[in-house]
Amino acid sequence: MLLNGTRWIVILAHTVLVTAFAYQSVSAAIVRLDPAYEQAAASLGARPLYVLWRIRLPLLLPSLTAAVGLCFALSMGELSATMMLYPPDWTTLPVLIYSATDRGALFAGSALAVVLMTATLLVLLVVSRVRTRAAYR
Repeated sequence: MLLNGTRWIVILAHTVLVTAFAYQSVSAAIVRLDPAYEQAAASLGARPLYVLWRIRLPLLLPSLTAAVGLCFALSMGELSATMMLYPPDWTTLPVLIYSATDRGALFAGSALAVVLMTATLLVLLVVSRVRTRAAYR
């Protein structure tokens, strides 16, 4: 599978870069889970897939949403990997901001930075809302 020169290499690079942060957040939550919930469900005859879907995932949902928010925010600001890998026909906002400010178009770069911050804020607000609903369960 040839990924060089495609947008998929940029997405793959961002995924690899932020996976460590997601792993750290979610693995800490998994360690803190009380095994009594799973044992009680298993003793009542629940299958392992049912235990995962109805017990483990709802307990891990706050940690998963925090990991998603952190990974998205880190990915939106990533410039170094994107600059090395992006194809010419697909330019990301951080690259556009860098190009505009490098050429001296500070107002255009500032406007693009505001667009990037607004998009990031909107996604983080949606993730926060999902996390808040998960906390009420």
